[in-house]
Amino acid sequence: MLGSNIRQIVYLKSQIVHRKSLGATQLTNPTPRIRPRNPGEVTPEVKGVFDAFLEERGNIPNMFRTVGVRSKHLTTMIAHFRTVMNEGDVPTVLKELLAVRVSSINHCRY
Repeated sequence: MLGSNIRQIVYLKSQIVHRKSLGATQLTNPTPRIRPRNPGEVTPEVKGVFDAFLEERGNIPNMFRTVGVRSKHLTTMIAHFRTVMNEGDVPTVLKELLAVRVSSINHCRY
């Protein structure tokens, strides 16, 4: 049992090293499985959410443009996002900076 766990850990570490050896170009430009939607391609309900983002932020984050394919998923996600970002003791600005840093570390476009 222990040998099996050790082999799994070694395998996982080798995968991390392999991914790092691929270089940032391959990791930062993956082909999305679900194409982010533009405001003209979504339902009126989703367009309202997109318009609110444009007014508040000046852009629509790709993660929300992608989830815009399903309006119920988007509204649930927005409610969760606003709760996490706007409530609690940690300032919203710091939460946003942390999200950007984690995305950068993970070579993520979001």
